[in-house]
Amino acid sequence: MNYALNFSLVKEEAVTVIGWEEDKRGSKFSLNTPRERLQFLRETVKSGDRVYLLSGGISREVATFLAKRGIEVAIVPASKIGKRTTALQIAKKAREEPEAFNIWHPEEISILELRSLLKKWQEMVEERKAVGNRLTSAFYAQVLQNPEEYFEKTASDLSRLAKSFRDKNPLYAMLCSQEQETKRVLVQLVTEMPLYQEVFSLIEGCGPLIAARIIAYTRRIDRFPNAAAYATYCGFGLRIDPNGEVRRQRRRKGESSGRHEGLYYTIRYLLIEQQFRRFKRGKWAEFLQQRILHEMEKKEKGLSTNPNDTPTGRAIWWIGNRFCREIYKKWKEFEAA
Repeated sequence: MNYALNFSLVKEEAVTVIGWEEDKRGSKFSLNTPRERLQFLRETVKSGDRVYLLSGGISREVATFLAKRGIEVAIVPASKIGKRTTALQIAKKAREEPEAFNIWHPEEISILELRSLLKKWQEMVEERKAVGNRLTSAFYAQVLQNPEEYFEKTASDLSRLAKSFRDKNPLYAMLCSQEQETKRVLVQLVTEMPLYQEVFSLIEGCGPLIAARIIAYTRRIDRFPNAAAYATYCGFGLRIDPNGEVRRQRRRKGESSGRHEGLYYTIRYLLIEQQFRRFKRGKWAEFLQQRILHEMEKKEKGLSTNPNDTPTGRAIWWIGNRFCREIYKKWKEFEAA
């Protein structure tokens, strides 16, 4: 059985659910209270069914709950349907354009939980930073209102006082505590995953938080037919220009790069910040140094395929492409073992 629902525990009005089988006409369910909605998820939807959901809101939590019960979940962004989306519209989209939905299988429950926890931690980090910035601004506003009190202070003194003012705030302290606890649970979840232990822990600079992003954004490596497809998804693939020339994948104004932005910037951070700038050693840092020199020599000799590319940009792309191919290979070997 397939179900399309625009689920909510907040709305006072009834929530409509459309259920249908491939060869039969659909049925309409009207759920008026939160109790009826929870009961529907727990009792009506069975293992082997598929539920079509709209992304956003509590869709991650609903998807995790259903996947734990052996139910496939298909999620579609609201932008692909419309602003005021109903269960009927979701069902229509599911029938006419099933490829628009992102399918989550029950065996991906650990990845769903990882994605949910990672998103929660990232939101906490942003909230903590926002509150911290407001408190810091409030402190400097206080300095400007009482200049005689801080007249003899140096910039370093003011910075320390601002930090102390921020850290003593109860709200900020609470947010820091919650963020650290969520981070601890996230790190524990990732480090206990065999995939992290066998693949990602062996990469210098790739700690649990970076690995959590790569695993959560990739989901399943078997979604990609080959290493080249995975490199393209990560943003380090090849693309063909309108002229027919093969160039490195780049984001152009007004065009979709076809890459996953979160995955792209995570890998860049790992290779540049962690490997190249922080460690300044290890295989990937050495590869990057050598490739930058190689690209500089090519540009000086006029051998560069695109004169607008910088040697560093081409080197980062080349190393990123090689890194993605190696991750793909090791991940596939891990799953085959």
